Amino acid sequence: MRCVIFANGEINNYNHHKKYLKDSDYIICVDGGARHAEALKIIPQMLIGDFDSIAESTLEKFLSAGSQVKRYPPEKDQVDTELAIIEAIKLKPEQILLMGVLGDRLDHTLANIQLLVIPAAKEIECCIISDCHMISLIMPEHTAVIEGKPGDLLSLLPLTQTVQGVNSYGLKWNLHDSVFTFNQPLGISNVLQGESAWVKIKAGIMLLIKVFEPDI
Repeated sequence: MRCVIFANGEINNYNHHKKYLKDSDYIICVDGGARHAEALKIIPQMLIGDFDSIAESTLEKFLSAGSQVKRYPPEKDQVDTELAIIEAIKLKPEQILLMGVLGDRLDHTLANIQLLVIPAAKEIECCIISDCHMISLIMPEHTAVIEGKPGDLLSLLPLTQTVQGVNSYGLKWNLHDSVFTFNQPLGISNVLQGESAWVKIKAGIMLLIKVFEPDI
């Protein structure tokens, strides 16, 4: 099964996000992220957070529809999105999609990107979907397959001090046992040559950011 988590960040193109949703998805809304489920006419299975940003009418609507609620105090060690990911992992999904996790708060955006490491450590595929990005991690000895169309942009950025043994196929600038360091962004703006490519690393953690213009 697959789990989709809606946080309270920016979503401007709901039609684009709708393409990634399936009827069988288990939906978790993080506090004010419930507004996105409401806009998409989805009933979430779970609402989670300290509920300082959700509209009262939205909360009452989903409570009446049978959504499970997990309420936490405002002062806690985990951010709400982290709590949602922990709940998702308990369901043992094959994949977790994060939506509405990027926005104008850079600190929240960076924190949410860091959270990708939690499911990755459990060998659960996890990626962030936004209006114009798809963000995921590449872990050692796992081949990341990138699909799209010729000319699509993608960037590779190290999340650890070094990423070693970086190899790729299908990119304009392919990599051959390369080493990436945290202080030199060599992987910015590579280009997909065909409809698919792959990247593999031997050590470290790599951030993969695919950039695209979604359908209107």
